[in-house]
Amino acid sequence: MAFNKLCDITDLKGVWLGTEDKKLYELQTTTNGEVGYTTAKAVCVHPSKAALLRKKVHSTSCLNKVALNTSTSSAESVEQSHSPPVDEYKAPLQRKRNAKCSTKAAVTMVTTAHVSTKNAAKICNELSKEGINIATPTQAGIHKAMIKAALNLEKNYKNSLRDDIWCIHFDGKKFGKKEVQAVVLTNEAKEVRIAAMVLENGKSLSIFEGIRNVLDKFNLWNSIKMIVSDTTNINTGVKSGVVRLLQNCFQEKHLSPPQYIGCQHHVLDLILKHVMNEVLGGKSTSPNISYDIFTELIMNYENLKQNYKQNEEKLILRSIKWRDDMQFLYELGQYFKYYEVNDKFPYIKFRVLPALSNARWNSRAILAILTFILIPEHRIQLLPICQFICSAWYDAWFSDHRFHNNDFEILEKSVKQFETAHKCFLKHWVKEDSAILNLKRSNICAERAIKVIQEIYPFCKSEYSLNLKFISNNIKMN
Repeated sequence: MAFNKLCDITDLKGVWLGTEDKKLYELQTTTNGEVGYTTAKAVCVHPSKAALLRKKVHSTSCLNKVALNTSTSSAESVEQSHSPPVDEYKAPLQRKRNAKCSTKAAVTMVTTAHVSTKNAAKICNELSKEGINIATPTQAGIHKAMIKAALNLEKNYKNSLRDDIWCIHFDGKKFGKKEVQAVVLTNEAKEVRIAAMVLENGKSLSIFEGIRNVLDKFNLWNSIKMIVSDTTNINTGVKSGVVRLLQNCFQEKHLSPPQYIGCQHHVLDLILKHVMNEVLGGKSTSPNISYDIFTELIMNYENLKQNYKQNEEKLILRSIKWRDDMQFLYELGQYFKYYEVNDKFPYIKFRVLPALSNARWNSRAILAILTFILIPEHRIQLLPICQFICSAWYDAWFSDHRFHNNDFEILEKSVKQFETAHKCFLKHWVKEDSAILNLKRSNICAERAIKVIQEIYPFCKSEYSLNLKFISNNIKMN
């Protein structure tokens, strides 16, 4: 009984057995219970515990008031507790959440300037420090906004795209072991990027199945009236090409198969390839994708430029706002046309040599004209090629690529002197009007879409993320 009485912590008339416990008790009561047993630092009490703690501290406050009026006579007793009265416990304020920041400006940076979400967050933060009134969302916030915007756009497309008629474009690029195909819809009014398909390989069956899934997803079977793609064997194979498989699928659904038109840029590339093979002799194939006549130009381009005697007369040329190699081809064509009239070249602005590729034969057109200009001893051999390049071929290449009644006659007259090129032209050039009036007969929109994929691919960890980011690039455009 004596022991129980000694350890009874509810005894208001009891005495402190040590000053340490007394000091801790006083510290806890004066700080409203914010000080723990093992630390002298104030701690933040979770709001869920506030109500319970308020009751306990209030009870302790009442006990202290009674204890202050009680004196002890024990020899081991210490001075009476003089703790000040404890006010009613005030629960600490909840931590304020950061106010939601507008992500509109940051999302625009990502979709139009192709800035990463990380850099977009940094740019907004730096502009804000400079005094510009702009929201500063986090990278995670921008990423969430991108995904949300893309999902909303995809949902809207599922409901709206099927109401219009469309031409479908597709183009692919190898990323490591994966094949990524961009799928784009166009009509007279707009251009929509609807899918970036990650495929196991670049075979025609894989591409066909990917496009079929996209058409199912957006319910576009009744809306597709045209197909425009590159004229590769994978696409144009008679039995198992992507176009043939798609047209068969339309027929199975009892729908009229869409009209196929090969990209006019690629048809012109093929024609030029056959012309150059016929004039220069032999075929330029991988890995030797350059003709021997261009070797000196490629190896000594810088020296040839320095030794070339420039004419002072300059031509005023427009900017076509395409790739740099396309601008160079346009300028070289104008220089050659000036030469044919005046028997001399104007001042020539030399640019970097284009990269050679079997997919882009127009790069050989640049090499042919440059060799004609810089190495006079090759002019006799290159003259028919340069004349072909800078006549109807040149005008068609830099046209609007819409259907015109006299395009076929003009090009055929120019290419008819080259037998193989003429056969290629008759095979691939479509003389009929387009199923969608005033639609460009070029696959350049799919090529632009591939460039977008190249820019965002390293930042995408999954096919789902890549597809959403690719679709979100339509937000500003549309």
